[in-house]
Amino acid sequence: MRNAVVVGNSLQVLGPVLEAIRSFSRAEISVIGNDSTRSIRWSLLCNHWHRHTLLAGDDQSLLDILEKACRHDHPARIIAVDCDAAHALNRLRQRLPAPLIPMPDQAQLSMLEDKWCFYRLCQLQGLPTPLTLCFEHKHQLHYQVLSSTLGTPFVIKPSNLAGSQGVRIIRDEAMLHSEILAREDYQFRPLLAQEFIPGEDIDISLLAIGGRVMTLATQQVSGSVVRFISHPEMEALAMALCAACRYDGVMHIDARINRSSGRIYLIESNPRFWASMTAALWCGLNFVQESLRYADDPEPPTAPLRLAQGRAYTRYPLLRADSLRCLLSKSLRGRLLRSAVIDPWRISRLALDLPSLMLKHGRAALPRIT
Repeated sequence: MRNAVVVGNSLQVLGPVLEAIRSFSRAEISVIGNDSTRSIRWSLLCNHWHRHTLLAGDDQSLLDILEKACRHDHPARIIAVDCDAAHALNRLRQRLPAPLIPMPDQAQLSMLEDKWCFYRLCQLQGLPTPLTLCFEHKHQLHYQVLSSTLGTPFVIKPSNLAGSQGVRIIRDEAMLHSEILAREDYQFRPLLAQEFIPGEDIDISLLAIGGRVMTLATQQVSGSVVRFISHPEMEALAMALCAACRYDGVMHIDARINRSSGRIYLIESNPRFWASMTAALWCGLNFVQESLRYADDPEPPTAPLRLAQGRAYTRYPLLRADSLRCLLSKSLRGRLLRSAVIDPWRISRLALDLPSLMLKHGRAALPRIT
């Protein structure tokens, strides 16, 4: 691959995808995204940036940009970063100037992107999920009905947003009123009310072709540490979900482990790349590279490629404990670290995040008053 055209509106996901490409390739990288991605043009990971909203109704101009971007150098590959990109590229799928990496079609996106559709799919397939109810707007939420049906606490969240937007854990009637009903800025719709599973989070990232899982990594996060583990039950649930909809592309699935029973409950899926993907890259598994490999050679392996152990940190590389030792290393981690250190865009992102990081760690260091 000598030219990568990366499409997406999520800056938090664009960065990890570009980093994954640059870790194994010197490809000319063009990025297409809306105004929120404008700052990526200052990154050493990006050669060209083109503005487009990716919204329906302006597909011809997107096609023109794609043709221009693919003309820089051949052969090219088009990479959809998020669901906005997947929807846009699906509308143009038969007219694209270069091949796509594996990516979900519209039917698969509809089943997995929306949290209510995901819940119904899991119910249909007999996959464990928390009891969930759907409401058109917040004024249909009544505490006594929800608490008697779901127990307390319970979770309220929009069905169609990502990144924990609008998610609230409701512990009593006063909290439902103050956090949702009385807030003028809480206007999300439709809304889900979901049973809260006491326990810990567990996630799985994967690449599937035609419903068959090719690559996977199960992870648990504690603060800024991502730990990769072997978990056959989580893998089996993810494989069953992919098989049920013959899924194509990468996906990140969120789940919870019940503290008392040990049972896993699937919470939601993200049929796209994800913000913590750099953690897997740091431990040696590159989901972008794997996706490109199956775009060129769809022959399935005898067994899925697994990342079953490893630890990575989500902090800026120079804030990691082993950064100085890695900086001069010839390993993949050394290359990633040196790339981050000299990239003006990533340094600027650190500068924006540093005040909140200092405040967070400063609060943690203060003595507790008992």
